[in-house]
Parts: sequence; C-alpha cells; structure tokens
Amino acid sequence: MRKREVSVRLQAAYLANLCLRTANRILLRVHEFRATSYRSLAQEAASFPWELFIAPGTPLRIHVTTHHCRLHHSDAITERVQNAMAERLSQFSVMD
Repeated sequence: MRKREVSVRLQAAYLANLCLRTANRILLRVHEFRATSYRSLAQEAASFPWELFIAPGTPLRIHVTTHHCRLHHSDAITERVQNAMAERLSQFSVMD
C-alpha cells in the first residue's frame, strides 16, 4: 500500500473523502506542535479549535504512536488529548 501526503484546503479534503474511489480512508493533519510535558500537551490540545472539525457529542477515537519521544507512554498521551478535546467540545454542545 502506498501512502501519499498532499497539502490541500479543507474543502478539497472533504471532496476527496467523498469522491475518491481508490482510497479507503483519508487522514487529515489539522494541527502539529511540540510538547515536552504532559501538561503542555494537554494545554495545546485544549486550545485547538476542535469544534471546527468535530461535532460535539461525536465519539472520539484517538490512535497514538510515538518514536523517540519524551512522552513515551501512548496511553497517557491519548488520555490527555481525549480529555482536552472532550472538554473543549463540551463548551460548544447545544444546551436544551
């Protein structure tokens, strides 16, 4: 399987996801940053506007892989990012 990386605008990524018959999935990198501690990881994840990409209430599934990383415990990374995302998205949920 060949992986390709391209830089496109968000609308083009959505169209590719809908229209490509050759891809079984499209991964979209929406943010990239360096974190040297779990605290800085959580702060950065909490400050990102996830609501632009994920509707509040959507089940989150996060896959973490690390290579030569200070934050080597992938479950701890997953937990921090998932909690930060859920907290940020809860601020945008529709109140009844």
